[in-house]
Amino acid sequence: MKQLLIALAVLATLSAMPAHAQNGLDDNECVSPSASVKRNRPDVDGPAVEVGVAVFLIDLLGIHDSQERFDINFALRLSWHDPRLDYDGLQNCDLTPSDIWLPQIGVLNQIDVRDGDWVRIDVDTDGYVLYERRISGSLSAVFELDEFPRDSQVLPVRLGSLVYGP
Repeated sequence: MKQLLIALAVLATLSAMPAHAQNGLDDNECVSPSASVKRNRPDVDGPAVEVGVAVFLIDLLGIHDSQERFDINFALRLSWHDPRLDYDGLQNCDLTPSDIWLPQIGVLNQIDVRDGDWVRIDVDTDGYVLYERRISGSLSAVFELDEFPRDSQVLPVRLGSLVYGP
C-alpha cells in the first residue's frame, strides 16, 4: 500500500508539472522539431491545411503605368495549426524557415521579388504558427488608363500556392 501511495504521489507531481519540465527540459531550453515536421505538411493524408493570409502595405515605391508594373514593399503574414508542434519546447527557440513546415505560398504576379530583411516565426504551445516575412519587388498589374489623368487603379498582390496551383 505504501508503494502505491508513493507511485500516486509521483504521478500527481508529474501531472502538475509543465510538459517541458516532465521531459527534463529547462525553462529556457529549445527543442528542435523533428525532420519529418520540416518536410511534410501536418496530417499529410488528411484534408488540406487551412492557412490564414494577410498582407500589410509598408511602402508603395513606384508606379510605372507604361510598363504595367508597380514597386512595393509589404509584409506577408501566414498562420496555421500544426498539431505536431503543440509542446512547450519551442517557446524559447529562434526558429528559421528551415526548422518547420511552411506553406509554399508565393506572389503570382511577380516580376522581380526578393525577401526583405526580416522573417519572424512564433509557435504557441497549442501548435499554432505565425509566420511573417517582409517582401519587396516589382509586381505586374493591368492599368486602365482610359480616364487619365482622373483615373484610379487597383494594384493587386496575387498570392497562391506554388505547389498546388492558384
